[in-house]
Amino acid sequence: MTMRERLAWIAATGLGALLATVAAGAATRADEVQRARAARADVEHGAQLFTGCVACHGSDGAGEPNGTVPRIAAQHASVLIKEISDFRRRRRWDLRMEQVAGGHRLGSAQDVADVAAYVASLDVELQPAIGDGLYLQRGASAYLRVCSGCHGASGQGDAAALVPRLAGQHAPYLWRQMQESATNGRPNMKASHVEALRT
Repeated sequence: MTMRERLAWIAATGLGALLATVAAGAATRADEVQRARAARADVEHGAQLFTGCVACHGSDGAGEPNGTVPRIAAQHASVLIKEISDFRRRRRWDLRMEQVAGGHRLGSAQDVADVAAYVASLDVELQPAIGDGLYLQRGASAYLRVCSGCHGASGQGDAAALVPRLAGQHAPYLWRQMQESATNGRPNMKASHVEALRT
């Protein structure tokens, strides 16, 4: 088969479109996160993009108290950028998020920056679902010993280090994420984080 015949075959079979898609997605997650973090965010555009998120997260970003959808309001924009990128690149798994975060909804790093900035601007005072308090003291002790070094003593996270704010998150969601992480259900978790959750 000549080169011309190969090119004609690729075009005829649609393989060319597949190869173009693979090449377009070749940028690493780190590159995408870096570009989005460096972008000058347009919060108004982010609000328009967020309309695609409202069905699950709610117009106020409050999520679901039962833990099926996280509260994202007032999360650090840098963390939201990283998580969206992880869903886009299958480093986090949730069919709903993979569809919404995919290129057809958020087509560029700029779009990701814009929607993240809008979500970060939402009300931080929303009341989260809390647990029954049965193991509150034990949980506080474990958190201060194992988690506070990164997430902070009050759970405020670290925007620069891409560490999420945990304060104000729904307790059932946190519980579910800890379980998924400990059983390797979140491939974007560092091994040291997974090990800490298992002990």
